[in-house]
Amino acid sequence: MDRHSDEQVRELLSKFSGRPVASITAEQSLQDDLGIDGDDVVELFADFAERFEVDLSSLHSHWPKHFGPEGIPLRIGLLWMLVMAPPMLLGMWIGLPQWAAFIIGVAVWIAWIGPLRSWPLKSDIHLLTVAHLFEAAATKCWPVQYGDAPT
Repeated sequence: MDRHSDEQVRELLSKFSGRPVASITAEQSLQDDLGIDGDDVVELFADFAERFEVDLSSLHSHWPKHFGPEGIPLRIGLLWMLVMAPPMLLGMWIGLPQWAAFIIGVAVWIAWIGPLRSWPLKSDIHLLTVAHLFEAAATKCWPVQYGDAPT
């Protein structure tokens, strides 16, 4: 691996993550460790491909394997409604003001946040690491081999 290109990759990742260059290691994942996801990851890979002249066509055709959709998934919105609605309706049924029933619903939702964090919402997502970018910058092509047809 070329140390100069590795340092340039770290500088680019620092720009998108806001973390110091020296703190970025090869083992870190872009999404979980560096917090680069959504629109930021799209911009990162556009800059990365241009700066390092890397062919990312394989990555782009398999994008959903690594990155989820933007926004809150529908299942989370539905779960939010299912968790908050019963205590809110019960509160209004027993005569609490609407604002009090809403606060009870929010409190129940907050109690659910802990278990939801351990729920594998993105279990089918394969995280990309800084090492993937190091290798791509060095070889000028995307290093992940996909065994199936593009999605």
